Amino acid sequence: MKVYLFSFLLFFATSAWGQLDTSYLKYHKTGVYKYDGDNSGILVKRTKRKQIEYNKDKSKVLTLTIEWKSDDEYWLTFVKEKDFAGCLKKGYIIKTKIIYADKHKYICEWDSKECGQGQTTFIRVE
Repeated sequence: MKVYLFSFLLFFATSAWGQLDTSYLKYHKTGVYKYDGDNSGILVKRTKRKQIEYNKDKSKVLTLTIEWKSDDEYWLTFVKEKDFAGCLKKGYIIKTKIIYADKHKYICEWDSKECGQGQTTFIRVE
């Protein structure tokens, strides 16, 4: 009996662990965010169709369009930049998948043919 109980608990724990809580996904489709651990002061403003990244005085600006493929997946397409260093050029796409979300932040994995892969945490500020 103990073996069956242990097996059930082990199965339940491994199947529930790693599941994305989808109740917060729609909350992160728009808003203002900052990068977790980034002290440069870059903010990310997301509307229904655009994502704009900028510093406080807006001397550096990065503009991308956003296309939601599902509640947990979106593609960013680079449009233009002003004094933003990086690997992006007009038309480059960043495919993004949210792997964790709560009310105050979300974590995503991203992949770009031109810029590589990574994981980023966004903290909601507005």
